[in-house]
Amino acid sequence: FFFSSRRRHTRCREVSWARRCVQETDFNRCAGYSTGDQCTDSRDCSPGLYCANSTCQAYKAKNSSCVLDEECGRIRRCMYNSSTSIKGVCTDYFSLPDNTIFFSRGEYDHFLCKSMMAENENTTIRGANETDVDFIFRPGMMRCGVAMMSIDKGVSCTDYTNCRVALNGAIMADRQATCQCSYDSSGVSKCVIMNGDLEFDSDRQK
Repeated sequence: FFFSSRRRHTRCREVSWARRCVQETDFNRCAGYSTGDQCTDSRDCSPGLYCANSTCQAYKAKNSSCVLDEECGRIRRCMYNSSTSIKGVCTDYFSLPDNTIFFSRGEYDHFLCKSMMAENENTTIRGANETDVDFIFRPGMMRCGVAMMSIDKGVSCTDYTNCRVALNGAIMADRQATCQCSYDSSGVSKCVIMNGDLEFDSDRQK
């Protein structure tokens, strides 16, 4: 019988988010660059780091000055106070109380609001359950709004006009919930829950 030994090589396919291969005890893996290492893109850096001035750096802390969302990590966004602001502030998601005014640069900035609702200067309200078909984003000053309740949640619908919503108990004629395909076996669309519904708050805390 002949036994041969095979030298273990550190090999892995180069991917866009990592360009450094490291060898572990029992298997090989690709890993991003560490703090202080040179980089060309934030995807080159390890989790918890972003690329700035061609160097991997740690995410900035809450309330730190920022220019881009990627500087603030995955639990915050860079919030600007006005359209003329040169820099923003790293702000936690779901942290802004109702009536807080801020300048929105991206369509997901409404997630900075506790209610996950925001109204822009065109008085178009963006809801957490809305799709791109229901909402057209327009950059501008926005105000965090109170959460709405879905009157017809779980009811079969043909489009969003069948899904009424209420604010402080009053039905809003110019606001509707989203009508979308349900997850059950019925194969029909139903009105979704809104931010003010107990089911939504319970699901968000899980």
